Amino acid sequence: MVAVRDTHLKAGFDLHDWMTTVDLPETDKTTLLSVFEYCQHRIEDQSEQQRLSKRSAEMIGILLTLHMDMDTLKSAVLFPLIEPGYLTVEQTKADFSEGIGLLPRAKASIRPITIQFVMIRPTNTESCLEVSNANARSN
Repeated sequence: MVAVRDTHLKAGFDLHDWMTTVDLPETDKTTLLSVFEYCQHRIEDQSEQQRLSKRSAEMIGILLTLHMDMDTLKSAVLFPLIEPGYLTVEQTKADFSEGIGLLPRAKASIRPITIQFVMIRPTNTESCLEVSNANARSN
């Protein structure tokens, strides 16, 4: 069974509407909202603000199911801005804390595992499936 995140159910994304659905105490919601606003001030294009906020909200939705702490949730808001260069790890350390600055850097250093499925035509009636890790070959 696959769960569909609430951010996927709507065409647009409204940060304030979404924040009302987050299962956190009001003080934590206010804290997260201030981090979102910090990020939005760094991006001029409103569609880009919305896209990155939605991505952060998706990560927060996942992290909340894992009962992660507030620093990890803040990092989920900040990380999407680090990848395209709107924000640096050094800026997150200076503006938030050393610990919050380290979480996005750790995430950025993790490379996803890519699995490729290749169907090989067998010479007999058996079918073969080769699974390879593309990252292992690239190292």
